[in-house]
Amino acid sequence: MARFEAVLFDMDGVLIDSEPLHEAALGEAFRRFSLVPPEGLIADSKGRTDLEVCRRLLALHPEASVAAEAIVEAKKSCYRDLMPQLRLLPGARRCLELLRGRAPLGLTTSATAQDQQAVFERFGLQGAFGAVVTADDVAHSKPHPEPYARTAARLGVAPERCLAVEDAVNGVRSAAGAGCTVIGLGGSFGEATLREAGAAFFAPDFEAVQALLVEALSLRMANEINLSS
Repeated sequence: MARFEAVLFDMDGVLIDSEPLHEAALGEAFRRFSLVPPEGLIADSKGRTDLEVCRRLLALHPEASVAAEAIVEAKKSCYRDLMPQLRLLPGARRCLELLRGRAPLGLTTSATAQDQQAVFERFGLQGAFGAVVTADDVAHSKPHPEPYARTAARLGVAPERCLAVEDAVNGVRSAAGAGCTVIGLGGSFGEATLREAGAAFFAPDFEAVQALLVEALSLRMANEINLSS
């Protein structure tokens, strides 16, 4: 029996080049409420929900009278203004088209269902995934294992038989914690950082991701997987 049966993708920073836009939107939302994030907080927000990030910031500003939910709404407004600049990462669409019909695909994102649906509509990704899990579907966000465990369950595939593609430390920890084998995609973090978080493999770009996945799927047809790191 093949070891890998499904591929699970993160969305932000993996399929879409959105991380710079999220950082800019968060920064603007914080400025609107005269909040100054400590160094590293925005970088550490990758893979976390907006609400969690805003609550962490407010914990450092007990004098602030604003609610975390209000900052999240401001961030959403800023992000919507920036969405015309949003692009798919080079190679992402080609990889998805190549995998279509060859393996079950899942999406595991910390974005809200509203943002996920907006991305799917913008880039015509409806129907590309057999299972989609957003921040609205889980009680615990990344780096907790629940998001990836839930995606695998919705596909009907054991996490140990899933390959996950992640760009962020929190996402890698989530996928690895659920039992998935993780391909760390370079961009947001370097190879050493992603491997330390639990990535079994590293790909500097989507071309390398595709090469790993194509190898896995072609060998899967022979009932044998033997990826090399």
